[in-house]
Amino acid sequence: MYATGLFTESFTFGGKEIEAVATSSYLLKYGTDGAEKWGVALTGAATIKTITTDGAGNVYIAGNFADELTFGSTDGNTQVKEGIKMDGTPIADQAAGFVAKYDVNGVLKAVQSFVSKPLPELEATGIYFPEAGDYRFDINNIAYSDGKLYASASYKGLTENNGFSFKGGYFDLDGGGFWYGDLVSGAVFSLNDQLEVDGILANMGVTGGKSTDLSSVQSVSFAVAEGKLYSGFVASGKQTLTIGSKEQAFDLSQENGVTEYGHILSIIDLADGSSSLTKKYSTTHDAYGNYCFIKSMLVKGDVLLLGGTFNAKLAFDQNIDAVSTNDLYVAVLNKNTLDVNNAVASKVNEGDANSKKEEFGGMTVCGDYVYMMVQNQHYILRSNYDRVNKRLTTPYIVCGQPGQADYKDLAGTKARLNKPGQGVFVFNKEYEDANKEDCYDFYFTDRNNHCIRKLTPDGVVSTFAGRGSTGMNVHANGYVDGHLRDEARFNYPYALAYDEDTETFYVGDVNNHRIRKIALEKIPEATEEHPEESQPEEGEQ
Repeated sequence: MYATGLFTESFTFGGKEIEAVATSSYLLKYGTDGAEKWGVALTGAATIKTITTDGAGNVYIAGNFADELTFGSTDGNTQVKEGIKMDGTPIADQAAGFVAKYDVNGVLKAVQSFVSKPLPELEATGIYFPEAGDYRFDINNIAYSDGKLYASASYKGLTENNGFSFKGGYFDLDGGGFWYGDLVSGAVFSLNDQLEVDGILANMGVTGGKSTDLSSVQSVSFAVAEGKLYSGFVASGKQTLTIGSKEQAFDLSQENGVTEYGHILSIIDLADGSSSLTKKYSTTHDAYGNYCFIKSMLVKGDVLLLGGTFNAKLAFDQNIDAVSTNDLYVAVLNKNTLDVNNAVASKVNEGDANSKKEEFGGMTVCGDYVYMMVQNQHYILRSNYDRVNKRLTTPYIVCGQPGQADYKDLAGTKARLNKPGQGVFVFNKEYEDANKEDCYDFYFTDRNNHCIRKLTPDGVVSTFAGRGSTGMNVHANGYVDGHLRDEARFNYPYALAYDEDTETFYVGDVNNHRIRKIALEKIPEATEEHPEESQPEEGEQ
């Protein structure tokens, strides 16, 4: 298992010191038994945003960095990359991108940086005065499939790698020649074994490279399955999508203060890089600030699942309106035709449109339903899947209440959470023996409650681990190993993984800067310290 994160103070892992400079990033590997295998630091100001692995045990990481970044390696052969400079001085903004590859033993095998520079056309105007971060390269996702690494990024300015150019657009506001600036473009691309770009599969940018308004790409996402790549862009204004040698222009309306946001999906054949199909779904709004994004794409069986946020009519179903600031959505599409089977939305009014927008925390799919974690509003949504009609049903709150952060082990909307994080489904043999239809419990981190919670198929929430050692002090957080409920303490846990073979949980304990292991063993049914709460069947941490 791998873990990534940020740190500002040096620490020891696997018997070796991991040193920090500024806010550095780390990559740690654990064995299946929870043993610390190896760790490396990306020393300097850096953030790892995405991670994936291949069948050979190599691990790939990507993200952003500033100034100068040293990539650690367990064999001592580090590599240094320089970030973006302005007037010869490194900028503090993490605007340069990177991709790095480590083998199963933590040896750095390859690293590439993506350092943007100003567009020559803008510099030639003589009135282009960029600030730090105005030109940048942001890699937001990587995935490995069939021997190839793929990535998506949004970018501004000009970024070059291995003979390929990512050239952003720019605006000349109202065509007056007095205000120039960069516009966001987006791309999905592939990389070779040395992590050099060896193909730009899909690119979206302002038509002709220049606009008189603020047309831009809002988000870029992708999924890979069965020799196909599915790309998803959200954009506004006059945009051109380039796939292989084919260009397709989109004139997304911007009139009377109302902007059209196109959600443009394509199917790309990875054998030859050609596009077999492109479809556009749109929505419009005049609200200040756009929250219409495709955040996640996932192929499951014969459907393509899209997840994200919106603050108008939903592009994939115009009968669904956002409530309050914005809502979450999941759309189910036919993966071959990109036709929408159906879409569902959270439809929860948080009350304060200025401060309570919903944040997409990811999708978790299990069998016949989907959970959507609404982290900043403290609840979890469930949408059931109708296999006959291939549709998701209207989501409902399975536990928690919007805007009500608290700690209560109860059922459904009477339960209280405080920033639920990542979750995993775990098979429960007792449910199978009882001939229950759903045999999976859902375990999730409850970050600001400093514990791991369990959600049953019936919607009952209980605390699985954490908030013990109550005699130590009045706080719920800390670092204590031991009995799951009587002793164990966490400090803002967020990440969670589960190994079915060993029946072991791994917890990313953020403020303790550790990966914690929970190995399942039988324990007594109850303790005096928590007689009022149901006890987990398993127990030592």
